[in-house]
Amino acid sequence: MKVYQMNFETVQFLKRGIMKLIDDEGTPYLLKEKPYYLSANEYEVALNISQQLRKEGILTPPVLKGTKGYTLYYHQKYYSVQQYIESNNNVIDHVEKLGEVAAMLSQKSDRIDMAKGADKPSCRSLHFLDIDANSMAKSFQVMKQYVAGDQMKWIDQAEARFFRYEINLKSLPMSWVHGDLHVYNTVFTKQGMYLIDFDDIHWNVRIVDLVWPCIIHGVWDWPQVNQQPMLKEEMDIQGVKRLLQHYEKKEHLTFYEKKYLPAVFYALLIKSFICIEGLIRNSKQQSNHVIVQKIKNMLLLAEHLDFGVIGDVE
Repeated sequence: MKVYQMNFETVQFLKRGIMKLIDDEGTPYLLKEKPYYLSANEYEVALNISQQLRKEGILTPPVLKGTKGYTLYYHQKYYSVQQYIESNNNVIDHVEKLGEVAAMLSQKSDRIDMAKGADKPSCRSLHFLDIDANSMAKSFQVMKQYVAGDQMKWIDQAEARFFRYEINLKSLPMSWVHGDLHVYNTVFTKQGMYLIDFDDIHWNVRIVDLVWPCIIHGVWDWPQVNQQPMLKEEMDIQGVKRLLQHYEKKEHLTFYEKKYLPAVFYALLIKSFICIEGLIRNSKQQSNHVIVQKIKNMLLLAEHLDFGVIGDVE
């Protein structure tokens, strides 16, 4: 077994929670901090799954494993040490390939060795992309904190619309899903597309890993990773169709996945708005008037989504 000697005097801060360091042979690595919302054990599990997927042919950065697992305790925080992957391309030009990656993750899921509970593998108890009735009711409740009086009808109508879909989650195939699949969680190299940041990996209906990048890149204008995404006036239908078609090149959607595709789009549009606008943590400290107007714009966009076109997957 190779012994890695890290020179922590070479640590270079890249962005919050991410540092770069060099080993004794001059090889660069990333020192990535454990997310605040994961326990040390959950972070270890997420890293373990990413490395099992790597063995199954998914391009992911190698994570160094020590005597106590994949995590390193440094300066009173938990980190992982991952090989630094240098990008050589513009990620925005390859959005549709996320469909292929989502399909490959679904195909490899059965090969991942994980302890199972009564009905699903054990990893995390809570995750943002849940679209069950309880999780969605909580999402609408979050938005209701910012409106009052006559404005409340917007949220009530949106909530009623979602529950009219009556999604039967038991009819949808399950798999490990990345949980935050978009181009800024990929790195393009000569070897292909590397998938990074497995902090949100969890067991869920597999279709969320397909719809989430469709929402992020079809509904939100996000030209640079360090810029705040802005809601588009119209959905990029053609871009979404290309992403769906790339998925179907490798994995066919089932009858029920196609049936509930509009409902999942709608649910994750709501989730993306809450996430991107920072409503849960209220980190942006926006005025209620601004947030209400944004909620109206988002719901208006939802009303005009051409689900007939989106659902027509060849």
